[in-house]
Amino acid sequence: MNELSFAEGMPRCLWLTRQYPFPSTAGDLIYSGRLIQSFADAGAGLTVLCNERSDMPHTLDDSRSVIQWKVIGGALRRPLSSVLSTLPNVAHRSATPAAVAALSELLRRSIWDVVLIEHLGMGWALDVVNRVFPDRRQRPVLVYVSENHEETTRFRMARNYGGNLLTRAMLHVDANKATYLERALVTAADLVTTTTPADAALFAATHPDKQYLTITPGYGGRVVSTRLITRDSPRRAVVLGSFDWLAKQIDLREFLETADGMFAAARVELHVVGRAPAPLLDRLRSRFQTTTFSGPVQDTSGYLDGARIGIVPERTGHGFKLKVLDYVFNRVPVGALHEGVLGMGIPLAPDDNMLTYPDMSALCRGVLGIIDDVHRLNQLQQSAFRKCVGEFAWESRGVRLLEEVGRLVAARKAA
Repeated sequence: MNELSFAEGMPRCLWLTRQYPFPSTAGDLIYSGRLIQSFADAGAGLTVLCNERSDMPHTLDDSRSVIQWKVIGGALRRPLSSVLSTLPNVAHRSATPAAVAALSELLRRSIWDVVLIEHLGMGWALDVVNRVFPDRRQRPVLVYVSENHEETTRFRMARNYGGNLLTRAMLHVDANKATYLERALVTAADLVTTTTPADAALFAATHPDKQYLTITPGYGGRVVSTRLITRDSPRRAVVLGSFDWLAKQIDLREFLETADGMFAAARVELHVVGRAPAPLLDRLRSRFQTTTFSGPVQDTSGYLDGARIGIVPERTGHGFKLKVLDYVFNRVPVGALHEGVLGMGIPLAPDDNMLTYPDMSALCRGVLGIIDDVHRLNQLQQSAFRKCVGEFAWESRGVRLLEEVGRLVAARKAA
């Protein structure tokens, strides 16, 4: 590895994330990549350690030269190999021998003011940090950058899974592993960041003495300044997202079991837009023949321009729903499950700026009940846009994180 250098006065930060986040093809990659970049742009001296992407080779972008990237090549561990590990699947897969060795080498340079562990999937790094710094007083400031309250999410995922009993049992076992690792990360951390106020409250329920900082995602996509939904607009609803994660697949299937027939009977188009594993798309297309599935798309603007309403049918996963911002800034009214968007940290009020419902059936009835009320749809999209415009600049997220990290580093040096 090349010798590291930093501008004088910058906190020297080592950020550990699962995979190289550019191009950002899913919500977790968007959050990771944009937060890392805004943190570096705010003034952090930043090195990032990550694994290479399995879906595409990485190409370092010169516009991000302020960041020193250490990208580890090679395949991740096989999913089933985690059965015999104490780590949950998502962490075991990324803990390759090459990644562990690279992290150990970086840590032993002892130049770091801060180590940031992003996502439960990098939780394996905590053991390496503890081995290199057995005396906690000599350790850099440790930040756990969470993207979900994994304990809640993974037990909910196990409960909601409707497949075979063996897989469900394995999901429960994995949820227990995730709980143990997540609690160890929070216990060790000097600061825990969350993507929503609701997740911060869940962490504080078991670790009330910790410091928490909520950093909701920013928005860097297309902004539609004006739009008018008319009776000539297609009678169409869209479900936007990426569906690689099991939690999202569970929710999508549950929604379509209810929605496919109801939307067909009402002669309302239903489009599911975004990436999903090819075998899953094949099964969904075979099972739900009146719903349109786009598969991976480079540009979602055409789908959003042709929609009267955007749906967020999620109840399993915690964390921020980035697709809500996609809808809002593209002037698409939002219909969602109340449970999925509660405590998300976005300034939209049910009934005033978005529509929320208690369950999948009510969500479908509500969307179909409003689909022809273009006046109400325009009220919703206009008021939601006004509430959110100017509130989601990525730059401010990096500044907030650096300010908090800088305070912790100064306190550590003064002690």
